[in-house]
Amino acid sequence: MISTNKRLYLGCGGDRIEGFIHADIDFHKNYKKKNLKKIDIICDIATKIPVPHNSFDFIYSRHTLEHLKYRELINHLIEVHKILNYRGIYRICVPDLDKQIEAYQKKKF
Repeated sequence: MISTNKRLYLGCGGDRIEGFIHADIDFHKNYKKKNLKKIDIICDIATKIPVPHNSFDFIYSRHTLEHLKYRELINHLIEVHKILNYRGIYRICVPDLDKQIEAYQKKKF
């Protein structure tokens, strides 16, 4: 079982997941939804994630990494590797490129 204080949601935007520490670059996203919990860590996840090494058991990112340039992505993965505990999990969700291409070809975009 993963303890609740060892979970990090990178690039959370306006989303919040109970039991996670939330990190994003834009603190204004706090106010897009009524009664939204604050962003815990304001940072650029493509350059530096300001937490101690080996801090998290589980890191989650959803529909964020596809917005990074190649060098930003490499640096991001290096940062995640630093802050993730040994045997920790990094779950990444990105759009399905095959479905995007199919929708484009069928003009469903």
